[in-house]
Amino acid sequence: MKKKFHKGEKVSFVYQGAPYRGVVAGVSGKKRSIRTDTGKKLAIFVELLKKAKDSVLILESRLDRSLRSERIYGEMMAQALHAYNIDVIYERVHTRYGFTRFLKEEINRNKSLRIIHIMSHGRINLKKKTTTLHFTFESLDLDRDAHVFKDLLEGKILIFSSCEVGNNTELLKKILKISKAQAIFAYRVEVEDWYTNIVEFLLYDRIFNTIWSPGKIAERVTSALKTAGIQPEAASSIKRPVLVCVTKNGVYPRR
Repeated sequence: MKKKFHKGEKVSFVYQGAPYRGVVAGVSGKKRSIRTDTGKKLAIFVELLKKAKDSVLILESRLDRSLRSERIYGEMMAQALHAYNIDVIYERVHTRYGFTRFLKEEINRNKSLRIIHIMSHGRINLKKKTTTLHFTFESLDLDRDAHVFKDLLEGKILIFSSCEVGNNTELLKKILKISKAQAIFAYRVEVEDWYTNIVEFLLYDRIFNTIWSPGKIAERVTSALKTAGIQPEAASSIKRPVLVCVTKNGVYPRR
């Protein structure tokens, strides 16, 4: 049976000796226009393409009980992603060491990983000018320790399911550059569990079922949330959209 590979299908291939993953963006005779996860646009013969299966790494920390959250969000998200035929690696992290260890080991072991999803409490301290991820027993100063992402995320998408991290877009730009990620999604304000559930399901649906760029996905998800009147309580404190996406082309939504 001949391989066809229609628009929107995920593929993998080798080009000039290097392995690539991407999505079919166009069909032209015996070739397919491929938008790779690293942002390249290539025309590849059909016979050189293989069907690619996406994988997601979820790193979740138990939230402090003072936050009154009893969520088991990571496990729920993993189950939902299986419906998209997505391979999910789910790990609970409680310390800086555990976080950095699983991050590096799983990415190096699983080359098909496309999305890194970090679920932990985030906080910005304006006086100290720090942006922090809080794990079960320890914290990670993202401004000081951004190097933990160095060269790990080339062509991948990083999602911070964490409060306030997205309010420091300069930090996200720094992590994007250091990690070589394709895009970073985060929230500008404090967000409730129910809100992250809705937003991240919408994100995954658009990532896996469209060929839109991450910036366009951020704009479309933000528009859908606005139309439905869905926003966290803290949204009233800012004029900008709660969801932010940083790519090499800028910060989205652009409004």
